[in-house]
Amino acid sequence: MEGIFFWSELGQWIVLGLLGLMLFGLISVLADLRRRVGQGIGALVPNDGLAIGAAAPALEGRDARNGAHEVVMSAGDRATMVAFLSPSCRPCVELVPHLNRVAAREKDLRVIAVVQPGDGFDYPRELSAKIAVIGDVDGDLTQSYEVKRTPLVYVISAEGNVLARTVPNTLLELDNTLDGLVTRQGGMPWVSVGSSEEH
Repeated sequence: MEGIFFWSELGQWIVLGLLGLMLFGLISVLADLRRRVGQGIGALVPNDGLAIGAAAPALEGRDARNGAHEVVMSAGDRATMVAFLSPSCRPCVELVPHLNRVAAREKDLRVIAVVQPGDGFDYPRELSAKIAVIGDVDGDLTQSYEVKRTPLVYVISAEGNVLARTVPNTLLELDNTLDGLVTRQGGMPWVSVGSSEEH
């Protein structure tokens, strides 16, 4: 009789566990649905920057971790996310764990961080080894990619064209950038928040 009671109680716990997993799955699906159809969705697309559909400029430079070799983004390879970051930009620093998660999760996406010169956060040390880190010492990449503020993230197709251009601050906004769910800045002025200097 004790054995039957044990299996009955164990069965109840198993059923409760399965119901909990189903509830978690349903909440995740609803959250994703809300993200896709809710009001004010998407990462912000600034008015300035490379045009969507334009050919992305060549992206090459010295590896900021060791300076030993060039990192090159070339067409015909795979889609690439390029994040322009500044050492003194708090939103850039807060984006680091989210970039690391994207790099770990998106196996077919190359992630490159272009770090502007200056004192502050150590991106080469804190970014995942899966992310190529390029130091933009002379500012050529920042200029050729028309970067006026950071963080600025581009998604470049395997063919080398700009698919998206956003100023994301969260993992959700990075996901929205990859999914093409964006909100255009329009005629609104840019308001810089959380940075120790104007970007």
